[in-house]
Amino acid sequence: MSPSPDLPSRILPRVLIVSRRTVRKNKFVDFVGEYHLDLVVGYGAVPVIVPRVTGVHAMLDSFEPIHGVLLCEGEDIDPSLYDAGGDGDARDALSQEQLEAGVRRLADRFVPMAHAPDGLVEGFYDPDAYDPGEGKFLMGLQFHPERMRKEGSDEFDFPGCAKAYQEFVRAVAAHQAKMAAAHVYVRSTVTTPPKLNQEMDKQRKVIVRSVSLAKNMYMFGKNTDAQHPADHRDGDLDAGAEFLESNKALSVQQEKRLKQMGATVRNASGYMNRLKVSEEREAAARALMAKMSVAQLASLAAFYRAMGNVCSEVLDAKLQPPSPTLHE
Repeated sequence: MSPSPDLPSRILPRVLIVSRRTVRKNKFVDFVGEYHLDLVVGYGAVPVIVPRVTGVHAMLDSFEPIHGVLLCEGEDIDPSLYDAGGDGDARDALSQEQLEAGVRRLADRFVPMAHAPDGLVEGFYDPDAYDPGEGKFLMGLQFHPERMRKEGSDEFDFPGCAKAYQEFVRAVAAHQAKMAAAHVYVRSTVTTPPKLNQEMDKQRKVIVRSVSLAKNMYMFGKNTDAQHPADHRDGDLDAGAEFLESNKALSVQQEKRLKQMGATVRNASGYMNRLKVSEEREAAARALMAKMSVAQLASLAAFYRAMGNVCSEVLDAKLQPPSPTLHE
């Protein structure tokens, strides 16, 4: 079934919205206001509602990817948490304020951007974390521009009432694009094999062939020529013996010194067998290397240095992937 032409063809950014709570029939009901949802959807983001239920904090990773977070309309502060002295001789007066609390003093990082007539801060932002085009947006509002509508209409009282939501979604989309670009870079860096020029590729094929022959020699020892005479010619053993690594823990001289001091080696028989095999392999490797010319040895060393550089670059990319910062 083909998608509706009204549906977008790309994956839209995701905005997490923590739900509000009310009580209905002696039970909590989690919800998010329609105005918030309409604006988020209208500007091109997908709202993902996070319910305020026990245990949800343990599954926050499952809400990924998160491109933006919207915290809206929390509950009133419990009067038991502050000195609630009552209204005293106060009388009712008309006010445009819709909230019961406000910000008395801003943190140093924030700058006020809107004030009530009495001087109360109604809007603030962090200038170091505000650049919607770069995916940065950190703003707090102490009023409800989304509710400022003309009576009996969805038209806003002022053209800029929805600007905060518009810029927020723009920042969310930019952050999504940056996350996607970083993911593509890491994936291409890790999975794309290095491209070799013609000469290096030729050397690679020679080494692969030599490694295979050398491995057989080390596995079968001196009987290799008798078992696989067709596989061994002097020209075939021109490279690749260096692939053998010395896996012995101690040299012969070091082991003799340990024995002289009365030291013992755990699993001595197994260790001695492995040591003997390692010595035989090392001797075979030296014999193979002795058959190589100076030019061949130099070429082989240059190839391994180039491969070492490529390996270091890929390893650095794996160990230090970009870490996009979640904006709020």
